[in-house]
Amino acid sequence: MKEKIEKITWKHAYIVLAVGYSFLMFPLLWISKYNHMCADDFGYGLHPHRAWMETGNLIEVIKEAVEVAVNYYDWWQGTYSSIVLMAVQPGIFGEKYYFLGALFLYAVFHLALIYLAKTIFCRLLGGEKYAGGILTILLLVLTIQFMDSPVQSFYFYNAGVHYIFMVSVMWIMTAMQIRTFLEKQKGRLWFYCIAQILLGIILGGGNYITAFSFLLTGISLFALAIAAKNKKWLWCLPGFLAEAVGFVVSAAAPGNTVRVEVSDGVSPIRAILLSFEYALEYLNDNVNMVVVLILALMVPLMWTLTEKTTFNFRLPVIVIGYLYCLYAAMFTPTCYALGYPGAGRCRNVYVIFLYLYLVLAELYLVGWMRRKITLNAKDWAVQARIGIGTAGMAVILLVVTDEPNDYMSLSAVQSIYHKEAQLYHVIQLEREQQLNGEGEYAVIRSCPIQPKLLFFADISTDPEDWKNVATAKWYNKKAVAVEKTQ
Repeated sequence: MKEKIEKITWKHAYIVLAVGYSFLMFPLLWISKYNHMCADDFGYGLHPHRAWMETGNLIEVIKEAVEVAVNYYDWWQGTYSSIVLMAVQPGIFGEKYYFLGALFLYAVFHLALIYLAKTIFCRLLGGEKYAGGILTILLLVLTIQFMDSPVQSFYFYNAGVHYIFMVSVMWIMTAMQIRTFLEKQKGRLWFYCIAQILLGIILGGGNYITAFSFLLTGISLFALAIAAKNKKWLWCLPGFLAEAVGFVVSAAAPGNTVRVEVSDGVSPIRAILLSFEYALEYLNDNVNMVVVLILALMVPLMWTLTEKTTFNFRLPVIVIGYLYCLYAAMFTPTCYALGYPGAGRCRNVYVIFLYLYLVLAELYLVGWMRRKITLNAKDWAVQARIGIGTAGMAVILLVVTDEPNDYMSLSAVQSIYHKEAQLYHVIQLEREQQLNGEGEYAVIRSCPIQPKLLFFADISTDPEDWKNVATAKWYNKKAVAVEKTQ
C-alpha cells in the first residue's frame, strides 16, 4: 500500500480533481439555460433594448448604454462602468439570450482567479505547477460553492456584473501588478501598464467595495516594492492612478447624494468600528467544518509550494493581522453609506474574499512553519497523501449528508432533478408570451416556483411597484401586474 501511495503524484491528483470539479460546474452551467430577466435587468437595459429592436446596430446600443450611465450618474449612483455593463445585459438582444450572462460571469471569474492563483503560487513562489493547480481548484470550490446569495452571484446579471465581474477585474489587476514587479521583458511591461490603465478605468467605476479594496492592496504592493528597491512599481502607477481617479469620479456623483438621503449611513469612525465587528461575524458564520477540512487539505499543497521559494515568511503575526484589517476594510464603504454590510450581492463579495484571505494567511503560516520544522521528505509525502485522502472523504461525507441548498452545485442538481428549474422556465416563458401580446395592460400569473439559484424578485399585484413599472416599459405596456391570489 505504501508503495502504491508513493506512486501517486501531484499530476495524478490534479487530473482527478479537475475531472471532479468539472462535474461540480456542469449543473451550475446547465441550470443557467432556465434563467430569466427580472427587476433591474429591465430598468437598466430598457433603452439599449429599444435601440437594438429599432436599429439592430451595436453602436446605437452602446450609445444608449453610455447615456443610461450619464443619467444615473446625475440622479442615483456614480458607478459608471458597472451601469454601462448592466445596460448591455444579454437579454436586450432577446429574452432567450439572457442565460449567456451567467456563462460570461462564470468564465471571467474562473479566468481571473486562476490567473491570480498562478501568479502567486507559481510565478511569485516558484511552486510546483500541479500542486498549485490543485490548490487553485480548491480555492474555486470555496469561493463558488458557499455564496451568501447564490442568485445574486452569477444568475441575476445586474448584481453579478456589478460585483462578481468587478471582483474579477480587481484580481486581474492585482496579478498584473505582481507580474510587473517580476517581469524582465520591456515589451510585457508596456502591455501590463496599458492593460492596467484600461482595467483601472473599469474598476474605478465599479462597486465601491472592490474599488476601495484595490486602492488599499495597491498601496500595500507599492510599499513592498519600494522596500525591496524594485522600481518597476512605477509601471503600475498609471493604472493605479486611473483606478483612483475613476473611484473619485464615481464617488463624487450627484446621484450618490440623492441615494444617501434615503439611506441610514453612519459616521466614518462608526463605519470603521462596524467593519471590524462584521469581519469577525462573517468569519464565525462562514467557516464551518467543511471549510476547515478543505483548508486542511491545502496544507500539504502549500508545503510543496513553499519548498523552493527564497521568501522567508518572517512575520506571520503581522501579515495575518494585516490581512484581517484588509478584509475588515471591505465592509467600510457599505457601512458608511448604509449602516450595515449591504444586500446579498455585497455579502457574496465578503464571503469570496474571506476565503481568499484565509488561504493566503494559511499559505504564509505554512511557509513560516516550513522554515521552523524539518521533515523527512519521503515519509512526509506518504503521510500527506493519506491525510489528503482522509480529509477529502470526510468533506464528501459531510456535504452529501448536509442541506443541499448550502452548496451551489447541489442546489442546482436538486432544482434540475425535481424539475423545479424546468417548471420555473415554463412559467416564465408563458408570462413572457403574455407580456409580448397585444393590449396596453397585462395581468399575468404569479410565479410560485422559486429556485434558489434562479429566483431573485418578481413583480407584484401593485402596478405602481417599481419592478412593475420597469417591466411595463420594457414590454411597451401602460401597466402590468400579477393576478391577485384568493
